[in-house]
Amino acid sequence: MEVHPIPIAELRPDPSATLLTVEPEEVRLREVLSLWTPEERGALLNVLTADDDTRVAKIGELHQAGGSVAELLIDLEEDPVSRVTVIGMLRVMGGFA
Repeated sequence: MEVHPIPIAELRPDPSATLLTVEPEEVRLREVLSLWTPEERGALLNVLTADDDTRVAKIGELHQAGGSVAELLIDLEEDPVSRVTVIGMLRVMGGFA
């Protein structure tokens, strides 16, 4: 069997292809979420995917209780891209009880 080298020009990626990159913050977030129980991840997903009024009310309750989860939720409310990223991570992780 004869092997033919591929010309360098043919090794260039397709310009229409999307390259997926994972930021270190996303890796760390996934690590942290993996430490949570399925029930906790499911509860977080329920809050993140709730309608605006329900989400705000739940964040208020958690904030009054002094939970650190409230701070996470507040940060995610301020950054919709991160919120959607976390929702996606939680859905991929699955395993909710």
